[in-house]
Order: sequence, then C-alpha cells, then structure tokens
Amino acid sequence: MIAQDPSLADAHAALAMIEIENFRTMTADVGDPRKLDRATQHAVQAVRRDPLSATGHLALALANFHAKRFVDFRASAKRALLLNPCHSDMLAMLGMCFVRRAQWDEGMPLVERALVLDPLCPDWYHMPKAMFLMMTKGPEEAIAEYKKRPMPDFFAYHAILLWFHVEVGDMSWAEFEKTLLLQAAPDAESFMKRYFDAICLCDDIAERALAAFARVGLRITG
Repeated sequence: MIAQDPSLADAHAALAMIEIENFRTMTADVGDPRKLDRATQHAVQAVRRDPLSATGHLALALANFHAKRFVDFRASAKRALLLNPCHSDMLAMLGMCFVRRAQWDEGMPLVERALVLDPLCPDWYHMPKAMFLMMTKGPEEAIAEYKKRPMPDFFAYHAILLWFHVEVGDMSWAEFEKTLLLQAAPDAESFMKRYFDAICLCDDIAERALAAFARVGLRITG
C-alpha cells in the first residue's frame, strides 16, 4: 500500500503499530530498538501527512511511550483523544500505558470508558483493570477481574495470573500457571525483564511480579 501511495497516513500508522507490537512481543529479540525506530518514523509520517488522523496520533503516542518519551507520549495521547474520544481500542491502549506507569487517576477512567463503550470488548481490556486492582485493592479482586475473559496460551495472561495467585497464597495454582507460561514461552526466564522494560512497566509493579516469579522457582535472568 505504501509503495502504491506513500502519502497514505493510515498505512504509515498501521505499519507503526505493527513495529510496536513486534518490539514488545515476548520473544528473544524483545526490545529491539531498531523496531521502535521504524515505528517512530512511520508514526511521524502518519501525523505529518494527516494531522487530523487520530490513528496517526495514537501510533505516535505509543511509539513515544515505548521509547520512554513520556512528555511527548502525553501530548500525542491528548491529541488522539481529542480527535476521536469514543474509540474504545484507543482508550484501552492509552489507559493501559498509564496503568503500567501506576498512573491510576489518568489510566483507569480511559479503561473504564472503553469497557462501557464496548461491552463485547477484546479480552485484553481487562488486563489493566486487573493490574490496577492488584496494586490498589488486592489479589482476590484482581483475579476475579482477570478471569472474566481468559486468554489461554497468551504468555502475559499466564505470567500475570501466576503473580496474582502467589500473592493470594494459592501456590498450587501458581505452579499450574507457571507450567502454562513456560509452554507458551519456553524461554521466558531469559527475557522477562527485557519484556517488562519494553512495555515500560514501572518498578513497583515489576518488582512485585518478579518476586512472585522467584517464589515458584523461575530464574529470571534477562
């Protein structure tokens, strides 16, 4: 599509989103800065070619977030939300970014609005709310929220649920989730820390999760 018409803003935005997803996907090369550089280049092109593209500003916001340019992230996120305040996926994505930084007051209203706008939402909408509940209420509330929409075979689902079950004291279930995690991502121990860094998970959240992993014998080395 880009080759046919390089002025297409939506195409640049889509390519940026693909590169971001590749950057943060839990594989051996998670956090490859070259992917993030390409994402930023495409997102900048999207906004340049169509300044009124909410998708373009969303792509730029996510590129800035994962590059830890948090001031620029906020500016791009604000612009995207002004242009399309009722796009549930965008609300949930941006809300998740704020939640990963433990910025609950900014993130949770976006997540809650996304859940209202799309009652049949994708499963991952419940991830940031569950994390918020874990950090502010307790593991029981977090587990109840998280299990509303199971995501079997998705490594992050099993990793987070493992953490929650350790904190609630259900070690047998935590061991079961460990087995499922290693089935989904056999090399998880070698790059879990890099995955947390790639998604910009704040230290308070990351340290609690890593402590839980250690309690079930996971040796997180990278």
